[in-house]
Amino acid sequence: MLLKILTKKSVKEILYLINDNEEMYWGQIQELLGVDGSNLSKVLSLLVKDGILSKRRILKGDSMPYSYFKLTKKGKTALKLYEIGELLDDNQDIKIAVSNADDDDLSDNKNSSISNSYNNVGTESIIVTNSKNINVKK
Repeated sequence: MLLKILTKKSVKEILYLINDNEEMYWGQIQELLGVDGSNLSKVLSLLVKDGILSKRRILKGDSMPYSYFKLTKKGKTALKLYEIGELLDDNQDIKIAVSNADDDDLSDNKNSSISNSYNNVGTESIIVTNSKNINVKK
């Protein structure tokens, strides 16, 4: 489901915009991206529901409350998926190592891991560690 959400129109722009500004309210996002308000509301709701964004509301007098959005850890990880996609598009060398440090079945507390190397062109590499923590190394 995550990849389906990340491929929706304006999602990439929304996530990078919020990441660059730490936290933004709905009106700021709409103004800066120039997207339709109804579509923006639907996309933001979907991103909150899936845990990519967090939302907090602040009342401002008698007017409608301001909804502020911030990237969660999952949202920051999602941004790394866009970076991986860009490297793949550029035919970069990519090394991906995936480990799950949260696995309770590991009695010796060592990470289980899966590694794959894809040699194309260039010297870029990506190391993915834990589904909650992705490090991009170039």
